[in-house]
Amino acid sequence: MPGLPSRPDLDQLRRQARELLRAAGAGEPAAIARIHVVSPQLTLSAAQLALAREYGFRSWSALRAEAKIRRLAALAETKPLAGGAEPGLVPTFGDRWSFGGAGTIETLTGLLHVEGLVAGPAGVTGLGPASPSLFARLIPSESALEATAPGRPAQGDDGDLARERAAMRAVAQIGDIAVVDDQGRPYVLGRGGTRTPPGIPWIDFEFPIDPVPGPDTRWLELTGQSGTATRLLPSARVAARAGNVTPVTGSPAERDLACRVRLITWIWLGTPAGHRETYAREACVSLLARMAQARQDGTLEPASGLPDQIARLCAALSGEGPADGLPAPWAGMLAAVGQLDGARHHFGIGLTVPPVEGATIQLDALTCASHGWRLHLRSAGQWPAEDRRSGSGKWRSIEFSADDDRGNSYIGNVGASSSRDGTIEQFTVEFRTRLDPRARRLTLTFTGPGDQVTVDLELGPASG
Repeated sequence: MPGLPSRPDLDQLRRQARELLRAAGAGEPAAIARIHVVSPQLTLSAAQLALAREYGFRSWSALRAEAKIRRLAALAETKPLAGGAEPGLVPTFGDRWSFGGAGTIETLTGLLHVEGLVAGPAGVTGLGPASPSLFARLIPSESALEATAPGRPAQGDDGDLARERAAMRAVAQIGDIAVVDDQGRPYVLGRGGTRTPPGIPWIDFEFPIDPVPGPDTRWLELTGQSGTATRLLPSARVAARAGNVTPVTGSPAERDLACRVRLITWIWLGTPAGHRETYAREACVSLLARMAQARQDGTLEPASGLPDQIARLCAALSGEGPADGLPAPWAGMLAAVGQLDGARHHFGIGLTVPPVEGATIQLDALTCASHGWRLHLRSAGQWPAEDRRSGSGKWRSIEFSADDDRGNSYIGNVGASSSRDGTIEQFTVEFRTRLDPRARRLTLTFTGPGDQVTVDLELGPASG
């Protein structure tokens, strides 16, 4: 079969798959043989997979994503996109730049840990006007919590309500933070989005900032209450390289359990020390029940060592046993809990990752903070359907993890996200634990239900 054309027609590819299935259903030996190369079943999904493999792609979703990208590239050569993309096409990402390396300032409602800022030019296709975002984490003061819920303890349901009200007050009073650049130009912080996870003593913010700081800005200084100040510095571009898309190994039951383990561990790592064991005991009840059901159903291989590893991990997380016999990544994360210092890297990346399960991801920046580190990304393409009722959704279909050259492993979870025109979605992934300051290489892994891809980042010396 000839290669994929420079401007493929996705509808035509779908018709080719349906015609292949009809021919096989009619008993044509050649059509049956083409499908049987990838599956013993004569189904539409098998015909689509056979067609994708013949074009040189690992999956139908990878072929579909590549067809959209090629159509966009061909269109851009003859008609530049302005004010939006052609329906059904994946828009270009456009360039982004970032700032980081800042510290902590005092505000009217507590200490604000300034993590980083990601910006881009006006008119980026699919995003409309520029939407730079300043990311920060607020630790509310006791007086702020007391003012929002007088006479009530800052824990449990009452404490969560107090923190939520403190977040609202912080948004309303963010005007007490002054922002200027190296040219003395003032900036205005808008009303940002907040997240107040239950039981967590901090509030995450994402502030829009106006005007857009340019890539040639030498620094941005933020000054808070009592004159405390910190500076954001331009991020250097890090060397990055993406690998090829490869198939995911392991049975569906093992992958499901491993995914649940990662989520529980990620939450446990971010839970205050005095509440970790309680959380682990409650979370592990459902995890162990899920594992027992998989063994009873026969969906978990009898020879799998995962059940024993999960039981050991639950014992370690709940304080009921030592962290012995765990896989190296799990043991490494538990050992890093007491790590007091982390690197203060902040890098621009600017790398487009090969499609995973039909989604093309652009890595924009990496920023470090006192509690962990974040990736700032954008995505385009066909994501799996979202089920809002179950809370799973498209972000649950892709897992984010990382390993460094010091033997440390990190778990990522999707945080704030926003979408413009339904074409490009920008989001963050927060990784725990803190990034080892001695690390000089970081390998990111993005894993979908059937595909995965890795990205290598060469880290330079940490800032200040």
